[in-house]
Amino acid sequence: MSTPRSGPDTLDRAAAGTARRRPLRCAFLVQGDGRGHQTQAIALAEKLAAAGHEVVQVFAARSRRRPLPDFFASAVGAAVRERAGLETITDRFDRRVSPLRTLTHNLARAPWYTLTGLAMLARLRALAPDLIVNFFDTLGGIALRLPGAPHRIVCVGHHYLMEHPAFRFPAPVAPGELAFLRTYASWSRPRRAWRMALAFGPPGVSGPKRARDAGSPGGHARAAKGGMHAPGSGAAHPDGAPEPPHRTPASRLRVTPPLLRSAVLHHAVSDGGHLLIYVLNAGYVRDVAAWHRTRRDVEVHLFRNAPGAQVVERLHRNLFLHRLDDSSFLELLAGCRAFATTGGFESVCEAASLGKPVLTVPAGNHVEQRWNAYEAVAHGLAIRSDSFDLDALLEHAASGAGPSAEARAWLRGDALVGYPGSGVGDVHVRCVEEAAEDAAR
Repeated sequence: MSTPRSGPDTLDRAAAGTARRRPLRCAFLVQGDGRGHQTQAIALAEKLAAAGHEVVQVFAARSRRRPLPDFFASAVGAAVRERAGLETITDRFDRRVSPLRTLTHNLARAPWYTLTGLAMLARLRALAPDLIVNFFDTLGGIALRLPGAPHRIVCVGHHYLMEHPAFRFPAPVAPGELAFLRTYASWSRPRRAWRMALAFGPPGVSGPKRARDAGSPGGHARAAKGGMHAPGSGAAHPDGAPEPPHRTPASRLRVTPPLLRSAVLHHAVSDGGHLLIYVLNAGYVRDVAAWHRTRRDVEVHLFRNAPGAQVVERLHRNLFLHRLDDSSFLELLAGCRAFATTGGFESVCEAASLGKPVLTVPAGNHVEQRWNAYEAVAHGLAIRSDSFDLDALLEHAASGAGPSAEARAWLRGDALVGYPGSGVGDVHVRCVEEAAEDAAR
C-alpha cells in the first residue's frame, strides 16, 4: 500500500497559503479522564498562540473523581468552563476498570449530560469560533452531531490512528473489545470532522529489536509486533526524505507526533537517581509501597489523582506521594533515572522524549491502555509488565537501554526537519489550519 506523495511544490503552495491566513479563533473541548488530554490542549494552545491564532474558550470535562488539576486553567492560557464529563468507575480497590459500574453510573447521569451539552452548544453558537478542537471529549463529540451544531471541527487523539488504512492493532484483544474501542472513538467525532492522530512513531516504522516485554516469561527480551504496518507506507521521496506525516491516504486524517509542551521539550535533563511513577488509579499506590518495602534504598516519587490530599506526603525517607502538580512532576521527570506509569499515551511520550527508560503497566480491564503499552514497546519506547515490577525497570535502566535517537526525534518533532517543505511551520498548527480552510469551503 503506497502513500500518495505531496512534492515540494505542493508544500510550497501550502507555505504561501499560511502567509495569507488570517488568525483563527478556536474553542477547545477537553476530556477530563486522565492528564494526557489536558496537557495536549496546553501544548496546542502554545503552538497556536505562537502562530498568531487564539483560543477563545476551553470547555473542560470533569468529574467528582477527577476534578481539573489546579495547573490546567493557568497553563492553557484561555478562559475555562467546566462541564460534566463521562466517568470511568473502578473496582473497590481503585485499580481495575469496572465496565458494569461505569455503564450504569453514566446512564444514570445521562439527563445531566444532556443539559450540560446543550448549554455548551449555546455558548459555542454565541462565540462563533472559526474552529472547534476536540481532545477526545466523547460527550462533546455527541453534542456536535446535533442539528444546528457548529461543523468546523478537528478532533485530536491517539485513538484516531485506528482509522489509518495501515493500522494493525498491536495488543491481544477480544473482537468485542476492539469493536467497543472503535465505536467509542467514533462517538467523539462528527462524520466530517478532521482528525489529528497522535502517534508513538511514524507510519510504517516499528521499534528496535531490543524493545523488551517485562511481562514475558522470565523477563526475556522480545520485540512486540503491531502498530503501523503496510508495505510502502514508510516510502521516501526521491530525495531520500520520508513521507511527511501530515499526508496520509485517508481524507481529513493526519498522523502527527505527540503534542508535547515547550516546558518538556526545553527542560534540562539529568539523572538524579530516583524513580518517578504516575498512576491513573490510586489503588496502585499499594503495589508500589509493597515493592518499596523490599528496596528501601531506592528513592521513589509517585504522582496520583488524589483531590484534597497533601501536596507531598512522605511514607518513608525514600518514598514520597505527590498530588498532581505540573511543575514538580516535570522537574522530577527530567531528573529521574527511570519512569513507570499506567498505560497512558502522553506520559510515556514525555518521558521517552527526554530519553528516560520507561515501564508501562496498563490498568486492569482498560483496553485502551493495553493498546498503548504494546505499541510503546513496538516503537522501542518502553518495556511492559502486568505489575509494577520496578526491579525490571531498574535492570532496564542499568543496561543503558532507552529510546533511540530516531524515536526521540519523532516524539520531539525534530524528525520533521528532514521532511521536504519542513519550513511550512509546525505540523500540528498546519493540521488545524488545513481543517479550518476545508470547513470554510
